[in-house]
Amino acid sequence: MKKYLLITFALFAFTQISKAGTNDTLKIQTQTYCDHCKECESCWGLMEKNLMYTKGVKKVWYDDKTMLITVVYNRKKTNAEKLRTAVSKCGFDADQVKADAKAQSKLDGCCKKKE
Repeated sequence: MKKYLLITFALFAFTQISKAGTNDTLKIQTQTYCDHCKECESCWGLMEKNLMYTKGVKKVWYDDKTMLITVVYNRKKTNAEKLRTAVSKCGFDADQVKADAKAQSKLDGCCKKKE
């Protein structure tokens, strides 16, 4: 019994160690245009949902004061460019990646980029 317990513990420890070091954190500068973006389903809700459905994403949060999206992701399953593209496809700029025009046209009026 002790032998099986020891083997189980060793396997668990090995899998945890092998997973360590595969996560990265990315900060994406974006621009939101309404004062309620964190509650708005058209803004943050859409970005959060799209990012969380991106393969490899572990955690996402948004600071509406600095307009920074922070993403914790598994670098073996995705990369920074794919994450920026996911934000762009929601209609928002993501660092140097410009917002997708078609997606931007679908946003609520208050959320659209002011020209």
